[in-house]
Amino acid sequence: MAHICLRAGLATCLVLTFFTVGSVHAQNENQQAATIATTLEESSATKLAIPRFGFSDEPQCDDQGDVFFHLYSGSYRISTIFELTADADKSLLYRLPVDLAREVGFESFAVSPSGEVYVLGQIREGTQDSDVHEYVFSFSDSDGSMTSKVRLETPHYILADAFTVLQGGVILFSGHFVKEAPEELRGKRYAALFDASGRVNKVLDTQGKVDERLLVGGAATRGRDGYAYLLGNSEVTVFSPTGEIARRIPFQNPDPNAIPTSIKLSEGLMSITLSKVGKDHWIEPRYLVMDAFTGSIYAYYVPSKDLGNQTLCFSRKTGYTFLKPTDDGNYEEILRAPLR
Repeated sequence: MAHICLRAGLATCLVLTFFTVGSVHAQNENQQAATIATTLEESSATKLAIPRFGFSDEPQCDDQGDVFFHLYSGSYRISTIFELTADADKSLLYRLPVDLAREVGFESFAVSPSGEVYVLGQIREGTQDSDVHEYVFSFSDSDGSMTSKVRLETPHYILADAFTVLQGGVILFSGHFVKEAPEELRGKRYAALFDASGRVNKVLDTQGKVDERLLVGGAATRGRDGYAYLLGNSEVTVFSPTGEIARRIPFQNPDPNAIPTSIKLSEGLMSITLSKVGKDHWIEPRYLVMDAFTGSIYAYYVPSKDLGNQTLCFSRKTGYTFLKPTDDGNYEEILRAPLR
């Protein structure tokens, strides 16, 4: 069972359009240089004590190395998040109340650097297509129960592409208008920052026009600096909780057949996952590691076959972790691969 999920919407496409701002061009010559891949090798493995489990979407990690999964139990709509600690000895389930869970259609989830969990979902509050609304749910890290529910003041007929939650509860939401929208809006983008109560703080696009530089794989994350990092086809856009763009970090994809699908941050480094479909429809990940401020290339990695293709965490100190079935197929094990 391949765990990586490249699906339409949140995990395949994000388009944002921003007001003009200067890009980061430091180390640009470095970007143009040929990038030689370094192979990641397994250094240790930990067998999980629980049987194999299904999940969808890209797993996420906090700064402690705890891993968070969107559990799949027969329906993608179910909003259950499973946390596994870095040493794999403790776990926690984050769940909506039973009555509310029946109403919510899961869209995505986000994890802050300190391990706060947020779920983005839709609730239909009437019989019309325009009666579907976006909500962000937050949870207690002690027992996994829901602590708050915020309705976003998004336009009607919106489907989410990406979201993350910044300091102070500021929410970044990006989406596009679906086919049921008025003709002049269909397919156009919408991106905005919302305050902790769900009110619009700032609209980030320019009347729905597409900025081709920001076609992404649905990847948005929050850094320790409190800024949001949005992954595009050829650059990462970094902006503050007030919507000001701090910098743009251009990058050159070493493999033209791969697409950027996720971004992870650790102590001044960012790891961009580049995914392509190989033989037998196997997803083949690559990792372009860069300085998160200057954009200079740190390394370009390819995992060995023994590591598999399901990335979990990235750390400047300890490297990458991967999830792979045991040889008997009944359990999972976490594999570690240090940076080289």
